[in-house]
Amino acid sequence: GPARAAPIGGAPGQPSSPVPTTTTAAASLARALSHLQRQNSPTYATLGEAVGVSRSYISRILSGERTPSWGVTLRLVEACGGDPEVVRPLWEAARGYRVAKPTSLPKALRGMQLAAGNIRPGELSARTGHVLTEQQVVGLLHGTQTADWPAVETLVTALRGHPATVHPLWQATQPSLASSPHSVQTISLSAGSFG
Repeated sequence: GPARAAPIGGAPGQPSSPVPTTTTAAASLARALSHLQRQNSPTYATLGEAVGVSRSYISRILSGERTPSWGVTLRLVEACGGDPEVVRPLWEAARGYRVAKPTSLPKALRGMQLAAGNIRPGELSARTGHVLTEQQVVGLLHGTQTADWPAVETLVTALRGHPATVHPLWQATQPSLASSPHSVQTISLSAGSFG
């Protein structure tokens, strides 16, 4: 299929609807950005100056009321000392883009980890009921391990993410498995893993 991103949903000029309290893609992006801001504690005024937007716009971005352009998001992440590569999949999901590249899956998972307040791998393992070990969680987050879909879905659920948004990214990792069987360890969950 075509590799270029296509927006899904309304036209760009339409007003955005309020963010529901469930974990929407826009809410995940806002949570990740506000976690970065809290972690590095620049004030909204300082951030606004660094990013080139008003303090109130920074406030609306961090509350999830507005999804900024990638340029604004990039400057905001950099001003907070964050990794744009980790935030990019969250931004793409919030904007309705579906970009499925094999490298996207670990970045998307790390973005969800950031949105969850940079939850530690050990705690994530515990949230999966230890179906995934801490080492497996680390491997998935950093792309040093691949996994079957149930394992990835388990991690996404533990991160309070939406498995449906991650499934295309996981699928993009699949063809490469045949060509490099020995380079990456694969995690498989048996039905018995779930009790």
